[in-house]
Amino acid sequence: MADQRPTDPRHNPWHRDATEDDPGRSIVPYGSDTQEHRAGRDPFTVALVWCLLGGAALGFFTLIGCAMVAFGAGAALGGRNGAGVPVSAPRRVLSRQQILWCVLASVGGAAIGAWLGGLGLVFLLEAVVDVALSWVVARLVIRERASAGTGYLIAAVATVAYLVLSSVSALLAGVSPVTAARSMIDAVVSATVSGTSLDVAAQLRSLEGLLLLLWPFYYFVLGGLNVLCAHAGAWLSDLVPGSKQPWRMASFEAPRWSVIVLIVGVALVGVGSLGFLGALGSCLLSAGLCTLMAVRFVFMVQGFGVVTWWLSAHRFGCLVRFLVLFLAVDLEASFLVVSLLGLVDFWANFRKLPRSGRPEGTKA
Repeated sequence: MADQRPTDPRHNPWHRDATEDDPGRSIVPYGSDTQEHRAGRDPFTVALVWCLLGGAALGFFTLIGCAMVAFGAGAALGGRNGAGVPVSAPRRVLSRQQILWCVLASVGGAAIGAWLGGLGLVFLLEAVVDVALSWVVARLVIRERASAGTGYLIAAVATVAYLVLSSVSALLAGVSPVTAARSMIDAVVSATVSGTSLDVAAQLRSLEGLLLLLWPFYYFVLGGLNVLCAHAGAWLSDLVPGSKQPWRMASFEAPRWSVIVLIVGVALVGVGSLGFLGALGSCLLSAGLCTLMAVRFVFMVQGFGVVTWWLSAHRFGCLVRFLVLFLAVDLEASFLVVSLLGLVDFWANFRKLPRSGRPEGTKA
């Protein structure tokens, strides 16, 4: 006799649902990200682990280490992704004692990284500067107070700290900071000119004096990259579905202070170029050149914002966008064309952005 049981489970008296044996059990689709599953994440554990691993990573990959420490700091300071809560839920900020433990984990991780890498005390102090930088950036990002002005200020303070530690390292080695910088530049130029023609080698050798004047700018670039990576890490610690839209380059507007800094840089270069000031003139010239190179990035971003806005306004395809951006990068590297475009847009306002009370830079 054939089995007469109904085939539809809804009309099958022998069918039992899996949740009948366990009323508290529910079927959740694989990969779901519901509030109930995310709310069980302990933000203190997340922050402590990321800070410890990020501090250790500073001994090998500084940029990645800054991003990791900032992610942990963001989780400790109320980042929704680190705490595992949705955007509608209140932030879960750790207590002061727990935050202190996370800071100590960052410094302890930096000490472990220095020990594993066989690095000295000066590097450990530089890593501590990077840890402090990451925590400050994370605090600004979580509180939505990060801007171009705050980023530049943090990078400038980090630059001074790097210069001081580099000078201390040179003095401990028995040489002056300028001699150490000249030796480093000479080594880089020698490695670059090896295998090139005599004319190219002579041209590169003639740039050694300019490179020596721009030597402090290297530390500003290092500090700026660390700030950007820390910003990215802190932003990821607060990134959940429904978060605020990410920053768009087409809407970036240079703050007023960038023009003031530009004028100061030009003035320092002009005064430093006077021949009768001697060593003081060289210091002023170096400070002016580094200031101009640093503030150039603000106008470069604004210039690229104008370019991307123009491409979007005319609805160009992907190929044309790639070619135009590639040409813009090449012209910027050779003739600073994009930076000049951004400087002109500061007054011309090609994008017709509202400027009633210009902000302190575009916030992230």
